[in-house]
Amino acid sequence: MEDIRETTEVEPEDLEPVKDEDLPEFALMVDVPD
Repeated sequence: MEDIRETTEVEPEDLEPVKDEDLPEFALMVDVPD
């Protein structure tokens, strides 16, 4: 159970940077139709 907890802590950290890059791209797509 401890091993799974450690892996989950690293997952959110790796997802943070990916979401940041997806945010600007999505904002641009919404800015075009606006």
